[in-house]
Amino acid sequence: MKIDKNHLTKIIDSGVLPAGIPFVNGVGLELTELLREIKGKRYVYRGFANGKSVVIKCFLGSKVREARREIEGLKLLDEAAIKTAPILWQVIDPSVAILVYQFVDGEDLSKRYQRQEFALVDKEDWFLAAFNMLKEFHQAKLIQHDIHLGNFIFNDNGLVAIDTATVRKVKHAKEFRENVALFLAQFYDCNIGSLTELIDYYCADFAGQKIDTQQFRDLLLQIQKKRFDKALSKTMRDCTQYQTISKAGYMGMQQREYKGVVAHLLDNDIDKLMENGEPLKLGNSSTVSLVELENKAYVIKRYNQKNLLVLLKRQFRPSRAKTSWLAANWLTMIGIHTPKPVAFLETSRGGLKREAYFIAEYVKGVELKDKISASDENSGYLVDLSYLFQMMQRYRFSHGDMKATNLLVVGSSLWVTDLDAVQLNLSQKKSGKGFRKDSQRLLKNWQDDNEIGEIIKRCVNT
Repeated sequence: MKIDKNHLTKIIDSGVLPAGIPFVNGVGLELTELLREIKGKRYVYRGFANGKSVVIKCFLGSKVREARREIEGLKLLDEAAIKTAPILWQVIDPSVAILVYQFVDGEDLSKRYQRQEFALVDKEDWFLAAFNMLKEFHQAKLIQHDIHLGNFIFNDNGLVAIDTATVRKVKHAKEFRENVALFLAQFYDCNIGSLTELIDYYCADFAGQKIDTQQFRDLLLQIQKKRFDKALSKTMRDCTQYQTISKAGYMGMQQREYKGVVAHLLDNDIDKLMENGEPLKLGNSSTVSLVELENKAYVIKRYNQKNLLVLLKRQFRPSRAKTSWLAANWLTMIGIHTPKPVAFLETSRGGLKREAYFIAEYVKGVELKDKISASDENSGYLVDLSYLFQMMQRYRFSHGDMKATNLLVVGSSLWVTDLDAVQLNLSQKKSGKGFRKDSQRLLKNWQDDNEIGEIIKRCVNT
């Protein structure tokens, strides 16, 4: 039986769920929840097939090749006796394919990790289960080329590998090392207690295999940078997590989970909502307001154009709202606390860029200058401050406005705010200059307090 692609596309495009589609051999599919999508190419749903709980993957056009690769990858894992979700039904036509997988109850490791993302995890049962499964792959001469935490489901029975399209056979030790680095690149530096111990643990099951720790660190940094650059590019296009905005004269990006919040702001005059909110800053270059929507608080920062000269200068560079959006997502990726970015918006009139807005969740904290004391030298927020400056050097970025008012202590953690001067991907020379500028500006906050100044210096120079 062939799949009616037009009928399937209409159901997908409508976005109305639940929805039923006819299948093969009397199997009826019900789509109940959209899990992931690449618009016009691939859609993944939760649903039911003849009463069974399943995951349904729909591939359109050129993505049909991916469906075939999933089947091939599944066979390789079955031959290696590595646990995976079986395909219950499948249909592959030249322009459309549907794979129906048995639903695996449990939690994917990306969600598990989110609950512990700033803690040591390399001794946790789920981490060790994933690392041991990685070794099983390699012992069977297999790698998952696009390995990431969302490809593993953890439950009481252990670990299950899913998304098998990038599973392939390899021969060279170099490819296995790169695969280990790709797996570890998904964790922050603060998650791994001893990289050397972890490498030794991996090598113990491979006779004659030895990995130089420093060379591996260099490889890991290289892969992390590539991974972060790729992830950052996704914040500027439609994908599972992010969505473009083009409505009522506004252009920008939003996190999909906040599309209702952004729609409310645009439908109800964002400037009027800011006026009615709690003013946090009323300046010529920017206006900041605290706005409450659906019992949750958000900070909206509007970047104003002070005069014609500033307006013309701003045409040739990214808006400060866009810079803040990219910086907030970047800091989150590398393990630095910052208020969660919701969206950025840009307006234009007469062919010129005008006001821009950056929207983030509100985080209540105490300014670092009002919190720090000599007795707090080993506190969590000062550990975070050391980590911030370590990451600046490691990934070559600068904050650009390191005033104490832009550093908040929330509980025992340090949060970084006011990101519109952040510069990413700097050269070594510019990175060094930015680091010195940031550290000097931070120390200036305590120029009259030598004791606190020495504590800050130790954090900066750790």
